[in-house]
Amino acid sequence: MRIGISAGVGKNKTIRDALQEQGLSLDYVCGGIGRCGKCAVRVISGHVPVTGADRAFFSKEALEQGWRLACQMQVADDIEIEVAEDLVCQKEAGIQVAGLYPQDEKTDQGVPTKAAYGIAIDLGTTTIGFSLVDLATGQVESCLSRMNSQRIYGADVLSRIQSANEGHGDDLRRYAESGLTQGIKDLCKNRIQVSDIRHIVIAGNTTMCHLLRGYSCQTLGVSPFQPVSIKQEDFVQKGIAVTILPGASAFVGGDIISGIYGIREHMDADEPWMLLDFGTNGEMVLWTGEEYFATAAAAGPAFEGGNISCGCASIPGAISSVMIAGRNSHTRTIGGLPAIGICGSGILEAVSGMKKGGSWTKTAPLRRISRRMDLP
Repeated sequence: MRIGISAGVGKNKTIRDALQEQGLSLDYVCGGIGRCGKCAVRVISGHVPVTGADRAFFSKEALEQGWRLACQMQVADDIEIEVAEDLVCQKEAGIQVAGLYPQDEKTDQGVPTKAAYGIAIDLGTTTIGFSLVDLATGQVESCLSRMNSQRIYGADVLSRIQSANEGHGDDLRRYAESGLTQGIKDLCKNRIQVSDIRHIVIAGNTTMCHLLRGYSCQTLGVSPFQPVSIKQEDFVQKGIAVTILPGASAFVGGDIISGIYGIREHMDADEPWMLLDFGTNGEMVLWTGEEYFATAAAAGPAFEGGNISCGCASIPGAISSVMIAGRNSHTRTIGGLPAIGICGSGILEAVSGMKKGGSWTKTAPLRRISRRMDLP
C-alpha cells in the first residue's frame, strides 16, 4: 500500500502523526518511541534523513533501500511511503459507547423478544472480550473478542499512560468507546434487540478504565501510583445500566477482582489458592485461607514479542505453538492461517524446544534464532 504525504500537511510532524491525521495508523508497540521497530515503512520518493533509531533496526542496505521507522521520521519534503496493507489500521471515529442503537431497532429477522440480557466485557490492554448472558438462566449465549485499537499508542499500560499524558487522552478514550460499541453491535447482530439489554458490566485494569472514563493518568505512572478512582461506578446509558467493576490499586484492577468473585464460591474458603491473569498487564492473587495478596507485572512485551523481530500479538496468523524435533521445527498458527509472526506462547515453546535440543545458548539472541526458523 502506497501513501503520499505532502510537506505542507506533514511539516514538522512525524509520519506517525501525519498518518493519524488521515485516519490511518500502524502498530506502535512501544508507543512510538523508536524501541520496537514494528512501524517500519519504506520511503519510495522524497528525502528522509536517517535517525539513530533507524540505524539500530536496519542494515546499511535496508537504509539505502529507504526503510525507516514511521514514529521517528520527520516530514520535510513531499514523500511517498510504502507499507504492508495488513499493518494499516483505519481509525473508527465519532462513535459513542451506547448511542448507536435506537431502542426500537429490530433484528434482521424482525422477531421481537421479551428476554432480558446482560453483556459482560473484559476491557483488556490488547484485546476486548464480550459475552452475551441470558439474565434469566445465567447461560452465556455468545462470545467474541476484538483487538483493542488503542494499541497504536503502545502495547502496554505504561505506554498508554505516557501517550495520555502527552495529550492523546481524548483519542484513547474514543478508541476505547468505539471498540466497545462495535463489539456490542457484533455481539447482538442477528441475535437480540438492543432494547433487550438490561445491564452491561465492564471489567478492566485500572489504566484501561481510566482511559475509558477520560480520567487523568498523570499520577498513574509515577510513584506512589495514585489512581483517580478505583471505586465501582454505576450509571445509565440510553436506558441501559452500566457497571464498571472496582479495582484494588493502580495496577490491580477490576479484571482480576472479577476473577476473584467468579471463582471463590467454587473454592474451599479455608484452603489456599492462586489466580493468575496472563495478559499484557499480568496480575495474580493469592488467597492464604485468611487474606488476599495481589500484585501485577508488565507482561505485554514478553507475550507479544515487543523486541523480537518477528514478534506479534495473539492474532490470527500468529505462530502460537512450536515443536522442535532434531533439525526440524513444526509450527501451528492461530486460525490455521499463513504465519505472520510469533506470539508469546510460540516464543516460549520455541525457546524450550531449542534448549532441550541443544541449539540455544545464553548468548544467542532470540531475534536471530527466530530468523533461522524462517519466519517472515
